Amino acid sequence: MNKLQSQMKSHCPNAKWNVLAQDPYLLIMNGQLKIAMDRSDQKEIARLLKGNDGIHRIAYVRKVPKLEDAEREVWLKAFSEAYVENDGRLVRVAL
Repeated sequence: MNKLQSQMKSHCPNAKWNVLAQDPYLLIMNGQLKIAMDRSDQKEIARLLKGNDGIHRIAYVRKVPKLEDAEREVWLKAFSEAYVENDGRLVRVAL
């Protein structure tokens, strides 16, 4: 997460990140970016998952001034239920 955050801040210095949930197997965060080229706001909810083949990132991104609570909750629920699968088996490796 720190590497991802550093890369994003190098492109968007005003980027803001909040960790919403974290345990040894998952990290869910949301962020707010100001895209310099088109001066629009971008809202993002992302989850990092670690599998045998590395760290995987899933994200939902919208260019809107505000992400509505109902929409945000739908994606948080979906991301909290997501998992990495390998050969039809659930993979849980600590981050």
